[in-house]
Amino acid sequence: MSSGSVQKVAILFVALSAATAFARVDDPNGLYGPWRVDATESNASAGATVRVPSGWSASLYLSSLGNKTLEQDAAQLKSSTFVNARLSRNLTKNTRVSLDVFNIFNRSAGEVDYFSTTRTWNQPGAGDNFLFNPAEPRGFRIKLRTTF
Repeated sequence: MSSGSVQKVAILFVALSAATAFARVDDPNGLYGPWRVDATESNASAGATVRVPSGWSASLYLSSLGNKTLEQDAAQLKSSTFVNARLSRNLTKNTRVSLDVFNIFNRSAGEVDYFSTTRTWNQPGAGDNFLFNPAEPRGFRIKLRTTF
C-alpha cells in the first residue's frame, strides 16, 4: 500500500436505552398501593446502523414495551416488541434518499388500543395533549431530502 492511498471501511453505530417505572402513591381512601396510570412499567430500545463507503447505510431499530396493567379492571396486557428498519443512500453531497419500514412484523400492542387525554397544567387556555398506542400497522415511507 502506498503512503498516499486511503482505505475506506464500513462503520457500525450501536445505541441502547432502557427505562423502568414503579411508583407508589397514597390512595384517596388511605391505602398505600401501586400507581395506576395505564402505562407500561418498562421499555427498552436498541438500534444499529451500518454505513459503507459507497454511501449506503442500513439501520435496524428494536423497541420493547413492557407489561401494562389496566386501571379499570386490573387486567394485564402482555409486553410487545416492534422492529423498524431504514435503508438510505447519499445520491449527492446534498441529496439523500431513504426507505423506512415501520413495524416490520406487523405486531400489535396487546388486545386493547388506548387513547387518553392529558393536560400539562391547569391553566386557562392550556390545551389537551393526546397519548395513543404506538403500535401502528406495518407502514412504509420513502423520503428524498435535499439541502441548498
